Amino acid sequence: MPAFPVSPAIVDQGDSTLLDDATQLLWQQSAGPSLNWNSAVTYCGDSTLAGQSAWRVPILTELQNLIDDAYDPEINPLFEITRGGFTYWSFTDFTSSSDILSERAYAVSFIDGFTLDSPKGTSHRVRCVTDYTCNATWQGQPVTWQGVCHEW
Repeated sequence: MPAFPVSPAIVDQGDSTLLDDATQLLWQQSAGPSLNWNSAVTYCGDSTLAGQSAWRVPILTELQNLIDDAYDPEINPLFEITRGGFTYWSFTDFTSSSDILSERAYAVSFIDGFTLDSPKGTSHRVRCVTDYTCNATWQGQPVTWQGVCHEW
C-alpha cells in the first residue's frame, strides 16, 4: 500500500484533461506515447493540450499521488491506460554515486503501484501535467463548480 496520500477527487474537465482537486494539478487524460525520457520531456514541453502551454513531465511524488489500489490497474479509470503501457516517466532523476546509474530517472508502474528507476534511454509512457488555472472570473474570483472551470 502506498505511503503517500491518494487524491480522492479527480474531475473530468471535458477537454481531454483531468483535474486533481486535492493538488490543483491538471493532467493529460490519455496515455501519452511510449518515449525515452528526453523525448518525454520534449513531448510535454511542446504540448498545447486544452489551450495550456506549461505542460511538463510530473515529478515523482505527483505521479505517485495518482496511485490508487482500489482499481486494477492502480489508477482512477478516468485516466486512459493503453494496454501494455502501465509504466510512466517522472521528471525526477535517480540519484546514485555510481556513474553507471547516473543516467536514470524514476518511473511509476500502475500495474502494482511500484516505483522503479529506469535508464533514460528506455521507453515508457508519459502523462503530462500542469498547474491548474481557472481564467474565468466573477467579481475577481475564479468561477468553478465541482472543480470545473466555467467560462461564459
